[in-house]
Amino acid sequence: MEWVKSAGGILLLLGGLYFLKPLLPFMRHVAVPELWFLAASIAVIAAGLVLGAIHLSFHGATADRLRKGLGIALVIAGAFAAWSYKHTPKHKLPYVHDEDAAFARARAEGKGVMVDFSATWCVPCGELELTFGDDDVFDQITKSFVPLKLDVSADDDTSAALRSRYHAGTLPSVVYLSGDRREEPCR
Repeated sequence: MEWVKSAGGILLLLGGLYFLKPLLPFMRHVAVPELWFLAASIAVIAAGLVLGAIHLSFHGATADRLRKGLGIALVIAGAFAAWSYKHTPKHKLPYVHDEDAAFARARAEGKGVMVDFSATWCVPCGELELTFGDDDVFDQITKSFVPLKLDVSADDDTSAALRSRYHAGTLPSVVYLSGDRREEPCR
């Protein structure tokens, strides 16, 4: 039963981190989309398990309690890093954050503009970044569009005006426009 309680406690702590991640900006950028990062995360989990995260008890000697506490911390850190790795896009779009600069660049390069509306608190917006990070999607977007990201996290009058101007009713919203600001069909 001690093992079940330990595993359940670790899962509860990981659940808490999951819900804190959108609120704490530094936690959103923990992972690197490289295989070595995943391997290191798994190694940290294994080290925590070997130290006694599951099989030792907090009812034992002080040394055992310290080992178990360190083991739990390592398992949680490794599991959170592995989970973050899974939710980190392989590629990051080279976003422009200035509307006028994005449309000027699009006209100069003969491309359209992909306007991505997102907010730091919007979990589906982060999931959309995974789609944009896919090799084929990334290549198509960068070949045909200048990616413009408009952060509407404040959810104030300025954000509402931006969303209204581009007919972006919900988050996440992506609008495709030509270089002269006319709507284009999705390619």
